[in-house]
Amino acid sequence: MKTTIDITREEGIKVINDRVSRYKLEKLTDNELCNLIGKIGYGDDKNLPYYGFNFKIKENDCKNKKGK
Repeated sequence: MKTTIDITREEGIKVINDRVSRYKLEKLTDNELCNLIGKIGYGDDKNLPYYGFNFKIKENDCKNKKGK
């Protein structure tokens, strides 16, 4: 059973940032990455970039130019 703990706003932000920085985003599939982008509000929140869009990962142009 969980109990409730009071933490500061700053501590709450730090806890989230610490977790996100440890999360292996590069190991996500393209689909998982797109889903995560949407889950954190991009596409739906008018105050964030890409409002009104869904996401699809494309090849990075820099990768395609390697070796040229």
